[in-house]
Amino acid sequence: MRPLKIRMQAFGPFAGSEIVDFTKLGERSFFLIHGPTGAGKTTLLDALCFALYGDTSGGERDARAMRSDHAAPDLATEVELEFSLGATRYRVLRSPAQSRPKLRGEGRVEVAASAELYVWKDEDWAPLVQQSNKVSERVRELIGFDGAQFRQLIVLPQGRFREVLSADSKGRQAIMERLFRTELYSRVERALKDASSGLVSQVQQLNEQRTGILNQVQADSEAALDEALAARSSELSRAETEENAARESLAQARAAREAGRQTALLFAERDASVQAHAELNSRRDEEMARCARITLARRAEILRPLDQHRALSLAAQSAKAAELARAQSAAREADADAQSARQALAAEDARESEREAAQRRVTELEAASDAWARWDEARSGRSKAEEAFKVAESGLSALHTERDALTQGIELQQQELLAEQTLAAGEATHRARHEELDRQIRLLDELGAASRACSEAGRTLAESETQLAAASQTCLAARAARTRSERDWIAGQAARLAALLETGSPCPVCGGRDHPAPAHRGSEIVSDEALEAARSAVLTAELAEQRARDTLQRARAADDQAKGRLALLTEALGDAAHMNATALREQAEAAKLAWQAALTATAEIDARVLHLKSANDSLAQKEEQIRAQDALAMQCRARLADCAGRLEAATAAVPETLRESGALDKARRKALEEKATLLASLAAARSREQHASARNAALNATLNAAQKNVGEAATTAGQALAAFVAGLSGNGFADETVWREALMADDALLALEEQSAAFGKALAAAADRVRRATVAVADKTAPDLATQDEALRAAEQHAADAASRSAKIRHDKEELARASGNLVELARQSSEIEARYAVLGRMAEIANGANPRRISFQRYVLATLLDEVLEAASVRLLRMSRSRYALQRITSQGDLRSAGGLDLEVFDHQTGCSRPANTLSGGEGFLASLSLALGLADVVQSRTGGIQLETLFVDEGFGTLDPESLDFAIDTLIGLQQGGRLVGIISHVAELKERIDTRLEVRPGEKGSHIVLIR
Repeated sequence: MRPLKIRMQAFGPFAGSEIVDFTKLGERSFFLIHGPTGAGKTTLLDALCFALYGDTSGGERDARAMRSDHAAPDLATEVELEFSLGATRYRVLRSPAQSRPKLRGEGRVEVAASAELYVWKDEDWAPLVQQSNKVSERVRELIGFDGAQFRQLIVLPQGRFREVLSADSKGRQAIMERLFRTELYSRVERALKDASSGLVSQVQQLNEQRTGILNQVQADSEAALDEALAARSSELSRAETEENAARESLAQARAAREAGRQTALLFAERDASVQAHAELNSRRDEEMARCARITLARRAEILRPLDQHRALSLAAQSAKAAELARAQSAAREADADAQSARQALAAEDARESEREAAQRRVTELEAASDAWARWDEARSGRSKAEEAFKVAESGLSALHTERDALTQGIELQQQELLAEQTLAAGEATHRARHEELDRQIRLLDELGAASRACSEAGRTLAESETQLAAASQTCLAARAARTRSERDWIAGQAARLAALLETGSPCPVCGGRDHPAPAHRGSEIVSDEALEAARSAVLTAELAEQRARDTLQRARAADDQAKGRLALLTEALGDAAHMNATALREQAEAAKLAWQAALTATAEIDARVLHLKSANDSLAQKEEQIRAQDALAMQCRARLADCAGRLEAATAAVPETLRESGALDKARRKALEEKATLLASLAAARSREQHASARNAALNATLNAAQKNVGEAATTAGQALAAFVAGLSGNGFADETVWREALMADDALLALEEQSAAFGKALAAAADRVRRATVAVADKTAPDLATQDEALRAAEQHAADAASRSAKIRHDKEELARASGNLVELARQSSEIEARYAVLGRMAEIANGANPRRISFQRYVLATLLDEVLEAASVRLLRMSRSRYALQRITSQGDLRSAGGLDLEVFDHQTGCSRPANTLSGGEGFLASLSLALGLADVVQSRTGGIQLETLFVDEGFGTLDPESLDFAIDTLIGLQQGGRLVGIISHVAELKERIDTRLEVRPGEKGSHIVLIR
C-alpha cells in the first residue's frame, strides 16, 4: 500500500482543508515530518489510519474527538485518501459521527459516521462499497491486515513501536498469518483433524448399525438370519399364487361396475338438460325489458356532446366576468396611487431652501480641517511623550521587581538543591520496592482470573453431571418403551395369523384343520414401523448418553486443571494472596512515584548547580540595567514638558465643539448625509410619479379589453343552450330530467349488452343439449348400481386380504435380505476405515501439535518464515548496534502446556548469551524494532504472492539514540529509497532537520495549523 494524496478537513489542528500530495516527492521518498509540539505531526498519521480503518494511529483517541476546535461550525470533518496497491488506485472518503448546524432554524443536528470506497477504472472513479464498517472490511481485504496490524507494520505510533518485537507467539502468529497468507496450512490442520475424527465416528456408527440391524430382525447372529430368510422364501411362493387368482376376480367385477356407471350418467344428463332448458324459457320477459333499456340509453348518448359544450360555455362566461371585476379593482387602485405620487412630488419641490442650507454647511466644515490637523498633531505628540515617560518609569519599577525576584530565586534554588541531593540518595530502595509490588500485582491479577476460571469450570462440571443424569433417565425410558413395543408386537402376531384362518384349511403354524380357539385382536396391535421407531429411539438415547459421559469427563479434567492453576498462584503469592488489589496498586503507584522522583532528582542536580550560577550572573546584569533605565526616565520627563507647551498654543485655533477625536469628521459626514438625503428624496418622488402614471394608463387599457370579452362569452353560452334544447326535442325527450334518467355509464351499458348476448347463447346451447342427451339414451335401460357395488366390494376385500398376506411375507423376506446385505457391507467398510485411520490418524495428531516440540503444522511453516525474517533483520541490527545484537527465534519449549515456536530473543555478541527482547534499553529496543519491521517487509515482498509493504511511517524514537546509532538508523532508512519504499519519520531531533532535505513542515497558527512541503 502506497499513499498518493491525503486531504484533511476540520480534522485535529487543521481548521480548513489541508492537502498533502505525496506524488510531488518524486524520487525523494524519504522525508521528515517536522514541527513544534502540538502542531499536528501525529495527526497526519491519525488521518491516514482513520481514512482506512476508522480509528487513529495510536488506536486510543476517539475519531469523533478529532474534530478541529478552530473549524467553522458548518464545515464538516472528513478525510479523503488516495492510495495505490500495485498498479490499481483507490480512493476512500470517511467522516466521523459529528453534529452540524440545522439547515433551517437554530440548534444542531447529529450526523452519523459515513465512508465511501472508489477504484480508478476506465478513466473515472467507480464506487466499490459504502458504509463505515463495510469500507473498513473491504480495506482489510485489499491491504491484507487490520488496523492494529497496520499500526504495527506500516504506521509505527508513539510509545507502541516495540509491539511487534515484544509480542507473544499468539500475537506474532496473527500478524504473520495475514502477511504470508498461510491460511492453507491451518486448513490442512483442520482437514486432517476433521478427517481423523470422522473415521473414528464412522467406526462407532458401523458397530452401532450392526447391533441395530440384528436387533431389528430379532436374530442373535448372521447364521440365524440366513435360516429365517430361507423360511420366508417358501411362504412367499404360496401367498403369491392366491393373490393372482383374487386379482383376476376383482378385474371382472370392476369392469361390470364401470359399464353400469356410464349408463347411469347418460340418463342423469338427459334429466338435467331438460330442466336447464325450462329454467331459461322462464326468463324471456326479463330479456325483453333489458333490450328496451339498452335502446333508450343509446338514444340518450347522442346528446352528451351538446351538454358538454353548454357546460364549457357557462364556465367560460363566469371566468370572463371574474377577470372584469379584477381589472376594475386594479384600475381604481392605480388611479389613487398616481394622485398620491403627484402630491408627494409637489411637497419635495417646496424643500429647495433646505437643500441650499445643507450645501453651505458642508463648505464651512471643509474649511476648518487644517487648523484641527495642527491641533491634533500637537495633542498626539504630548500623548506620546506621556506614554514614553510612563514606560520608562514602569520599566524602572519592573527592573527593581525582577532584581528582588532573582535574589529570592537564588535563595530558593539553594534550598531545592539540598532537597534533591537528599532525595537522590534513596533511588535504589524505591526501585526495589516498586519491582516487588509490581510482581505481586501481576500474580494477584492472574490469581483473580484463575479463580474465575475455577468457578466457571465448577459450574460447567455441575451442568455436565445434570445433563448426564437426564440422558441416563431418557435412555432408561426408551429401553422400557422398546421392551413394551416388542412384547405387544409379538402378542399381535398371533391375532394376525388367526385372521387368515379358514374353516377346513390347514393352520400355517401347526397344520391342523380344526381351529377351536383362534387368538383375538386386542385394543391395538403394534405395527412394524412403530417397533422400528422404538428401537431407533433406544439407539439415539444411548448415543446421547455416551456424549454426555464424554462431556462430563472433559469438564472434570478442566476443573482439575483450573484448581491446580489456582493452587500454584496462591502458593506463589503467599501472604500477598489475601491482600486487597486496589491497596496493593496504590502502594505500587506510590513506590513508582517515589522512584521516579529520585531518578528525576539525580538527573537534575548538575542542571540545578549550573542554573544557580546563571542566576547570579543574571542578578549582576539586572543591576546594570537599572542604572541605564533611570537615566532614560529623566530624558522622557524633559520631553514631556516641551510637548505640553506646543499643545496649549494650538488649542486656541480650534473651536471647543470640534476638539474631541472624530468630532470634525462626524460633523462633516452628518452635513453630507443631510444633503444626500434631501437630494435622494426629490429623485424618489419624481421616479414614483412617473411609474404611477404609466401603470394607471396600462390598467385602463386592460379594463376595456375585459369588458369586451364578457359580452362575447355571454353570446356563446346562449347559442350552446339553444342547441341542447333542440336536441332534447329531436330525440324524443320531454325535458333534461328525463334525458339524464335515460343516460347510463359506459361500463354499465356494456355490461347490460353483454348480459343480453349471453342469454341468447345460453338458450341455444340448452336446446342443443336436450337433443343430444335424448338421442344418447334411446336404446338403453337404467342399471341396478346397488347390486353391482356389493359385488365389487366383496371382490376388493378378497383381493386386499390376499395382497396383505403376500405383502407381509414379502416385506419380511426383503427385510431379512436387506439386513444380510447390510451386514456384509458394514464388515467391508469397517475394514477399510481401520486401514485408513492407521495412517490418517497419526498424521492428524502430528499436524495439530501432538509431537515432542508441541508445534502445529502452520506454526512450523510460520517459524521457518520467521527465521528468514530474523536473518534479514539481524543484518541491519548488527550494523546499527556496532556488531553487538542479533535477533533469533527461541527453539526450546519452556512451558509444555502452551504452544510456542514464534517467541523471540536477542543474542548479545559481547556476552555470548541470549536474553529476552524486552530487556533491551529504549534506544536498543528502537533499533531492534526498526530492524524487525524492515526485515519483515523484505521477506514478505521477496515471496511470490506476498503483501507489498511499500510504505513505512515512524513516529518518534530517534531521540533515544546516540549520534553514531542515529547515523546508522538514518542511513538504513535512506537505503530503502532504492527499493521504491516511501519512508516518513516524525521527530523533534534537530540534527534530522539538517540532514533530511525533503520535509513536511507542520506550522501552527491562531486559526489552525498548515502543512508546507519543502524539497
